[in-house]
Amino acid sequence: MTIGRLVWIGLGVFTFFLRWSLGNRPQWIEDYYSRGLFQFIRPAIDYTLGWFPFPWIYVCIALLLTYAGLSIRRIWRTYPHWKTRLWHWAWFVTACMAGILVLFMWMWGFNYGRIPVERQLGLKLQQPVYEDIKQALEVETSDLIALRARIPGASKNALDMRLTKVELENHLRLLLTRVLEQHGYPVSGRMRVFTLYPKGIFLRFSSAGLYFPLTGQGQIDAGLHTLQWPHTMTHEMAHGYGIAEEGACNFWGYVACRQSTDPAIAYMGRLSYWRSLAIYFKIKEPDAYAIFRAGLPPGMIADLEAINKNLLFYPDIAPKIRDHTYDAYLKSQGLHDGMANYDKDILMVEAWKKKNQNAYQ
Repeated sequence: MTIGRLVWIGLGVFTFFLRWSLGNRPQWIEDYYSRGLFQFIRPAIDYTLGWFPFPWIYVCIALLLTYAGLSIRRIWRTYPHWKTRLWHWAWFVTACMAGILVLFMWMWGFNYGRIPVERQLGLKLQQPVYEDIKQALEVETSDLIALRARIPGASKNALDMRLTKVELENHLRLLLTRVLEQHGYPVSGRMRVFTLYPKGIFLRFSSAGLYFPLTGQGQIDAGLHTLQWPHTMTHEMAHGYGIAEEGACNFWGYVACRQSTDPAIAYMGRLSYWRSLAIYFKIKEPDAYAIFRAGLPPGMIADLEAINKNLLFYPDIAPKIRDHTYDAYLKSQGLHDGMANYDKDILMVEAWKKKNQNAYQ
């Protein structure tokens, strides 16, 4: 066991207990990490790795695998007895896990312990009754129909993205940083989001993207339909600007896209929220939902069918294992509702609408 491994294990233990001790002190994390140290980490990443035209997650994974392979080979050759090999492999794995924990937490992970967005914005979250969700769906439907009618060249066929990936990224970054600053959040750096191959790498696990703290960059699945790009990209950008909760990132994605002056971006960004509301209607009243959906304009129906058809190309892999694993991960980071945190955006969006109803009428 080398000194380097002991150092990483020691740092890992220190980081773990620091996060645990700050579990009931979100204001400290908010002040000293999220609005302090992290505001230097963000631009340090963006103005170095962010200038390269490719996602560094490929390089990071390749380096980790190469290092692991060489280390395992060295241990195998250096220690002939299997018990000694096993001992050194155990310490190697422990040190690697500790190192990843340290990098994860200090580069981004402490944001899980910050003050929740709803508290910072003064939103009063109330579990909506079913009729409230139906009413919200009706409002969103009306708005989406109006937005789609304003899109130049929109027809009865499914929409596609007119902007290039870089143009869309720049537009969404501007929208998100603007709304974050408007709501009192500091913004530094130039968050990047890349498309990741092979297609389906996230979609087959019922996900659309990933923020990777070790590189500080967001990724979306290359197989994702472009109708879903605006909301998904903004969601990952929100992670990159220090928002850890999944529901909160969905919320910021909705708010940011809603304020776009481009009707296509506003429509696509809000369509994701519409689909979240529609799920409740479909589950509660499947027959009534079928009639409601059939009554939508042909263009909107084409958009929904294009998304659903695309998703069928990437069926889930081990969904129960995935759900249990990610649920446990979210709970370990202090999100006690686990996977249900994704649905928190409905409560947040409706509370935000109610608070700002005069400004957005």
